[in-house]
Amino acid sequence: GRLIADAVDASRWLPNLAKVTGLGGFEVDVAALRRVASSDGSEFQDFPPYPMAGVRACIRGEGEAPMEVLLAACALRDGEARVPPGAFCDDTSLTSIALPPGLTSIGECAFEGCSSLTSIELPAGLTSLDWCAFGGCSSLTLIELPAGLTSLGDCVFSDCSSLTSIELPAGLTSIGSYVLDGCSSLTSIKLPAGYTSIGDNAFKDCSSMTSIGLPAGLTSIGFHAFFGCSSLTSIELPAGLTSIGRSAFENCSSMTSIKLPAGPTSISEGAFSGCSSLTSIELPASFDLRMSSFAGVPPSTILRSLPIHRDAPATVP
Repeated sequence: GRLIADAVDASRWLPNLAKVTGLGGFEVDVAALRRVASSDGSEFQDFPPYPMAGVRACIRGEGEAPMEVLLAACALRDGEARVPPGAFCDDTSLTSIALPPGLTSIGECAFEGCSSLTSIELPAGLTSLDWCAFGGCSSLTLIELPAGLTSLGDCVFSDCSSLTSIELPAGLTSIGSYVLDGCSSLTSIKLPAGYTSIGDNAFKDCSSMTSIGLPAGLTSIGFHAFFGCSSLTSIELPAGLTSIGRSAFENCSSMTSIKLPAGPTSISEGAFSGCSSLTSIELPASFDLRMSSFAGVPPSTILRSLPIHRDAPATVP
């Protein structure tokens, strides 16, 4: 319907409205605003479920305006230090947002499900992204993380299926669970030198990823960490690695070779299950090779990998 903002409608439908400037793309102070209605009162656009002081919304459209795109672009006022939890959760019409330079944290699920959001510029002072902050932002293609970021919550970019690249800052020392799970357009990633662990499901179903650089200090890879990374052809595991979680590389169906370091004496069940293209497995002499770790790998590949000519042969339980 037609969106109007005359005195009568402003009084009836926009309580506590502070200002309206222009009808084509006007700005409203939404500190207390909960909804906008069409002129006949039949349709609403709910604003964020946790309205925050200091948010302003640019309402798009002149004359006739589809209600689902009313909240098309937003900006936070200077001075805001945090985007509250769930602030724009599931707002499918939001395409862009401007964040103030003083922002230091983005709360959990703040932009989760904003499926039309294509890009966002994070301020240099940002230090914390809470869990699921951008989960399900399926149109987001690129995001640059500031160098000062020290905390990255679980699921923070899960199911960002259009994300093609991301650079992780050196200030982080670990990748949490589900951080980039389902980022099916991500082609490569390099972890900085200070990283010591990769969480469960961290890169699960990143089906376009062809390469990943692991740092020398990495000691553990979690459950399902690279499950379903079907384009990954090879990976170099660092010498200090001591733990490979269950199904960590399961269904990496394009992987052709793997070299295991001397650190782990065994690996968890299903670690390389479904890696049907493996033609070369290089194992340390003292390694206990469990068939359950390589289910679905060609038997000839497994047999060739056994270090039967070494002084301390591997065993097959």
